[in-house]
Order: sequence, then C-alpha cells, then structure tokens
Amino acid sequence: MKRSLVILIMLCGMSVYAVPAMRPVAPDVRSEVPSSESDYTPGVIKQHEDVKPTSETKPAADNEEYEEIDEEADTEDIEVDSEPVETGEFNPINTDATNDNVKNNNYNPPQNIDTSDSSVKTKQNKTSKSKKKQKKTKDPYKGYRDAANDPYINSLNKETTSDAPQKQKTYTQDDYEQAYRDMEVPTFSYVHGVDPDQYYDMKDTMWSPYPLLRLNSPLYFKTITVEPGYYLLTPREYKGSWYILFKEAGAVKYTIPVFSKDYTPEFYYRDNLPELEMKKSQRWQIKFLNSWGKYIRKSKRKPPITCNIELTDLDNNFLLLDLYYGPHKYSTIFRIEKF
Repeated sequence: MKRSLVILIMLCGMSVYAVPAMRPVAPDVRSEVPSSESDYTPGVIKQHEDVKPTSETKPAADNEEYEEIDEEADTEDIEVDSEPVETGEFNPINTDATNDNVKNNNYNPPQNIDTSDSSVKTKQNKTSKSKKKQKKTKDPYKGYRDAANDPYINSLNKETTSDAPQKQKTYTQDDYEQAYRDMEVPTFSYVHGVDPDQYYDMKDTMWSPYPLLRLNSPLYFKTITVEPGYYLLTPREYKGSWYILFKEAGAVKYTIPVFSKDYTPEFYYRDNLPELEMKKSQRWQIKFLNSWGKYIRKSKRKPPITCNIELTDLDNNFLLLDLYYGPHKYSTIFRIEKF
C-alpha cells in the first residue's frame, strides 16, 4: 500500500510540473504594454497612405489665387471674332454666331488652315531620311594619288554595261584579205614547246579541255605551213596580243596570230552543240553528284569548259577559222594554197 501511494504521489507531481500554464487564445482585454510603433486605433479601418480623407486635405496656399468659374454663365456674354485671318484658308461651315447655334453646339468658328509650315517640315523630314539612307561610297583608289590621271582607271570608269547583247561586227571579203595582210608572223617560241599555263587549265579535269582539230590537208599562213594531223587549239595572250597555239602530243608546234577577239553569243552552245546522249541511270548519277556537291564543297566538280571550232570557206582560197573557247571567240585566217 505504501508503495502504491508513493507512486501515485510521484505521478501527480510529474503531471503538475509537465503541463505549463497557457494564456487564453483571444483575450478580452487589450494588452497594457505601451507601444509607440503601433498604429492601431479601435473602430477605425486602416487605409493606404496615399489615400487621404477629404476632411484632412489642406487648402491651397494663401498666395495662390483661384478664379471661380460660373458654369451657369449666360452665353450672351460670349464675344465672337468674325474678322477673317489674313493668311490661310477658312472653314465656311456654320459661321453664323447666333445664340441658338452656340447653345446647340452648331457653331464652328473660322479656322486658319496653313499648311506651309507642315509642308516645309515634311520636306525636311524627307531630305533627312534620304541623307540617312545614302551610304558613303568608299574610294577604291584611296591610296593611289594619281588615280584621276591614270588612263587605265579612266577607261574603266568610262565603260558602260547593258543587258542588251551587242551586235557582232561583220566583215566582208576585202576585210578578211586586209586582215591577213596586216597580221605578222610570230617571232617568239616556247622553250621545248611547253605551254606554262597548260597545267592550270588541266589540273581540275580528267581530259584535255581544248578542242581537237583534225586536218586532212595542209593550211598556210604566210611562211608557216600547218601539216595534216591532230591538233589541240589553245588561245593564249602574249604581250597584249592573242594567238592560237596548235599543240601536238602536248607540245606547241605552231603559233598563229588572231586578228579578232569577240564574245560568244549567249545561246551559241545551246543551239549549236548537241546534247550528250545519256541513259536514265547516267542522268540520275549526274543529278546525285550535283546535289551532293551543294552540301560537300570538296566533292563539287567544276563544269567543263565548253568550246567549238568553225571553219568557213572564203573566196580567193582563204579559210576563216573561228575558235569558241568559253565566253570568247577567236578568229584567224589561213590560205588553202600557197601564192
């Protein structure tokens, strides 16, 4: 019994010390602790700081004077200027300033419509915009002081280009014979017959880009005799003059001067050269290679140089040879028989 009583007493003591004294959840009495920061006032709804009651608004300063406007003022006191303005155009609609028109808001006083200033402003804006749009063109010959006196640069500036194709010059029989007499026999030759520019023309091709000429009979140019055989014709420039090289087995054998150099007509190759006959598989192969070359530049092949040769018989045993090579045409004259 004693042990049970002791245990009960110990449990009661532990319960007393374990439970703290709690304050009421919502006290009925306001806290008596004074607080200077508190803005609480009983029975007043707090408003935003910007919103102030009308009663608290202070009147304006004494120095400021306000004029009271009588909204019910009689419209008879309104004075209207009926004198027209000297400049500008006027609006003639309802210019009768009577009491009825004024009360019914049907009165439109004359207005001065002067568009002179606006037109000037618009012109100024347009000119300023045009100045902004105009870009400064850079002088390509800025570092060259004598560019204005250089005849070569002046000739380039004088040249004019047009989309219309230019007519080629036509020659008569007398012109051909005179051109044959004026041409001189070349006095230079290539070392070991090697054309130094041939490598650059053939490095991107699988076969020779020069047209092949087969001769069954000899041709004569003054003291030069072109023997029958197979020749690759190549146009070359030397000291400002153009020549046609007759190559045999890759070596230059004959050099013939050119009397006329002109541009190839626009649709010459399309109209004169027949299209290659290919099967469907070959056409699809070419289309595939062209499309592949658009994305992989290294595999893109350059188009071959288009060329052609034309021979025309002239009177008095003269022969006209026209070499079409790329965008240019080279013409020269031979004789079929010796003098």
